Amino acid sequence: MDELWMRSVATVYEGKIEDFKRLAEEMLSTIRDKDSDTLNFAIFLDEPTRVAVFLEEYASSAGWLAHRRTSAHCCRESPRSASSRRSRSMVTRRRRHA
Repeated sequence: MDELWMRSVATVYEGKIEDFKRLAEEMLSTIRDKDSDTLNFAIFLDEPTRVAVFLEEYASSAGWLAHRRTSAHCCRESPRSASSRRSRSMVTRRRRHA
């Protein structure tokens, strides 16, 4: 099985920490409710530096595409509170034991 891992780093705009937190919670709630192929999704926020790190793991590239569809409304709002600085992704082959 090919899994897709992603790491993204964003800077939260000055005065937008609470907006970012609200949006992050909305995104996490949507993922829990609708994304069956999202294996892991975590957001770490360092408030003093306003840096957010996103760590994502999907069962497949199809899982990532499904995630993009279900969380599109959050992605449209994110430029209002943060800007993405860098992103890295990789595909790994992992044999899952039943």
